[in-house]
Amino acid sequence: MLKTTSLSRSSLFLFAAALFLVSCADEVKPSLRPLEGAQVNVNEILRIELSVNNPDGLSLEYSVAAPDLPSFADVTSLVGSPQGGEFRWTPLSSHVGMHELVFTIKSSAGSDSKSVLVEVIPANSAAPIFLRPGFGGTFDLAKNPCVTFDIEVRDDDSLDVDIRPREPLPTGAVMRKVNDNSKRSDFEWCPTVDQVERSVRWNIEFEADDGEHSPPTPHDYLVVLRTPTKTNCPGQPPALSVTSPSSGTTLSGVGGYPVEVSVSDDLGVRDAPVLHYTTNEPSSPADLNDFDQQRLFADQGGGTWRAIIPPLDLAEGQEQTITFIVDVTDNDDPAGTSCDHTTESTMVSFNARGAGANVKAQNCEFCSASAQCESGVCSANGGGRCLPACSGSCTLGTCQSTATIDGNTMDACGPAAVVCDGRPAGDCTNDSSEPNDSVAGAIALSSGVDATICPKDVDYWKITASVDSDMVLALNGFDTATADLDLALLAMDGNLIEVSGGEGASESIQHCMLSGTSAVAAVFAYSDTGYSAYSLSVTASPGACCTNDQWEPDNTPSQASQIPTSGDFDGTICPSDIDFVSFNVTGPKTLDAIIIFDETMADLDLELYGPDGAFIEGSWTESGQEEIIKDLSVAGTYLLKIVPYGEGTTAYIGQVSLTDISGCSSTASCPLFNVCSAGECVSDRCDGATPCPTAHVCATSGPGFSYGYCGASCTTNTTCRTGEACKWFAAGRGCGQTGTGQNGDPCTFFENCGSQRDCVAMPAGYCARVGCQSNADCESNTFCSEVGGQNICVRRCGGAEPACRLADGYTCKSLPVVGGSTDMGCTAP
Repeated sequence: MLKTTSLSRSSLFLFAAALFLVSCADEVKPSLRPLEGAQVNVNEILRIELSVNNPDGLSLEYSVAAPDLPSFADVTSLVGSPQGGEFRWTPLSSHVGMHELVFTIKSSAGSDSKSVLVEVIPANSAAPIFLRPGFGGTFDLAKNPCVTFDIEVRDDDSLDVDIRPREPLPTGAVMRKVNDNSKRSDFEWCPTVDQVERSVRWNIEFEADDGEHSPPTPHDYLVVLRTPTKTNCPGQPPALSVTSPSSGTTLSGVGGYPVEVSVSDDLGVRDAPVLHYTTNEPSSPADLNDFDQQRLFADQGGGTWRAIIPPLDLAEGQEQTITFIVDVTDNDDPAGTSCDHTTESTMVSFNARGAGANVKAQNCEFCSASAQCESGVCSANGGGRCLPACSGSCTLGTCQSTATIDGNTMDACGPAAVVCDGRPAGDCTNDSSEPNDSVAGAIALSSGVDATICPKDVDYWKITASVDSDMVLALNGFDTATADLDLALLAMDGNLIEVSGGEGASESIQHCMLSGTSAVAAVFAYSDTGYSAYSLSVTASPGACCTNDQWEPDNTPSQASQIPTSGDFDGTICPSDIDFVSFNVTGPKTLDAIIIFDETMADLDLELYGPDGAFIEGSWTESGQEEIIKDLSVAGTYLLKIVPYGEGTTAYIGQVSLTDISGCSSTASCPLFNVCSAGECVSDRCDGATPCPTAHVCATSGPGFSYGYCGASCTTNTTCRTGEACKWFAAGRGCGQTGTGQNGDPCTFFENCGSQRDCVAMPAGYCARVGCQSNADCESNTFCSEVGGQNICVRRCGGAEPACRLADGYTCKSLPVVGGSTDMGCTAP
């Protein structure tokens, strides 16, 4: 007989609890099995299998610890289960090097960790990508007569890269290697008066070829020229208002950050508004040089224009301030640019917020990394656009090898202009007169011709007068839906005589030509992408032309008629004529220049240019007299330009008078390059033997120089002269000339650096504020750190920040912050 034992309810509970405790005590702590070292190329996927010993099948929590690598979380993933896990990593070029990763699993029975060494090496198929410049810049020719910018590419697997023009550069422009470094070049162009009159927007096209990838990586940079606007011009400045975003708004970055503006003008707007933006903190008051990125707006109809700022590479929830201004220029002067008006918006700041790695941009949306695109392809061309990946065929465009913005190469449907912007695929059919793409290759035009303009095409037609004749050129018959064609008349040496650049469906030029002389008519699309058939005719009406004065040719600065110092001059302005007069200044002088003419015959204007070719001042009234009174501090040869506004012919007489500059009370009353010392404006140069006046600092000109320039002591920009900012010099705060260099950009002189930055003695120079005491003294995206024995505002790197100047040896490193903590900054070895 089986005997049973009766248990109470409480006894049963205690028995069960005892069994539970025994069970927990018997759980086996899971462990990670050893990991083998690995090697991976940039932009390739590394997979590490995490094998575990987990006999009880306990729930596991996985984590990985890694060095502070830029955007590490955005290009890695870690998933796991009780049976094991997988880690994936697609390294960026900034991750190159040896790194220790520590993987940890946690469970109810305890935790375990294993480490592994991973070496990231440069990609085997890395295509060159452009680190700088951005997509455009605005240059004030009144401050600096030349356009200059740096070009730098990154190519992780090539030592030599050929940076070259993709299309011919503007006449006079040069592109040069920097210190025999094939991955860096600089661009310099001093636009002529004719070039400025033809257009204030020039698209500079270049490419980078490492000899391993076809086609080469292209890059476009839009140069916008700023010149002073004449007074008493027809029409009113355009009205401009920012519709969205408003200051303080927060925008998620999927596909970019849209900006909308409303524009209206009494005579019409021809050029798209320009968006200038930056992630740095602009100076106060803001200067266009503070905004290091530029985009064009697209017409949405009804006076509304829209532009997209590409998304920043931000982690989910991470925020970054973006500041922008917008300007728009009208077309009140179809015969040139001097009477076009420009309106600038107020400054707007908004917060960009990262949307997270799981939210992807769709095809044709803007991007700053391939990981942001659903297709996995962010093309470097087209300003960073997501393009469809392909394996042979495409609905739009063609399947082609594409350089991504990350420096990889992938097959994608392109180009972006065809896939995203609806531009026609294939070649435009040229007319039978091609090639007539240069002045030397111009084809004779006797009466009229029907021809075709294709994208980036210019047609040249030669016109010859058998007798003195009034020539009328008429351009019409083109499709304004596909092209806005313009007409220019050039002398045989290529110098501009006249241009007709309206917005309608026809253009015309009237010009009187002497017997036996020739000129060239140029037909071109205002936009590089324009294409259309057209008709061009020329009608000659015999008759006497205006008789030029004895000083001709004096239509360019190099041809200027000369007067030694003070003295009288005279001349005659014929239709489409320009006269230049030069004079010499031996020291600080006050200039009084005047011309007198018959205003009923023609409206003449007077302009003054300095020894460096920079515009200084103009007199643009509607009277029969124009006068310029100006203090000139720099010795050299100056130019007076006598230019007609509109049509007309008249003789003129003029006078140049130079007198010694009177005394000064402060440096603010002296011209640039001078300081006030003992009541006199004197040269601002300083060194050990020539100190500065009191209340001034002697700022070293640049690294390695033994001399400097005196700057008035200051605390804000408002106390400095036009063209200066209150800079943070090693010698202290002082007013100094500004350039375009952003934080961390290369420089030779402090004048190369924009806003309040000095040129620090680091490889190839380094634009930064010097003498900071804390991060509060630094701009956005910089921090205060001791470098080379002095405190400077170092440019932050990693994450959404631009890459460091790799070609000059700069790397992204952890640096100590003055006052404690560390941050990632661009610094030299």
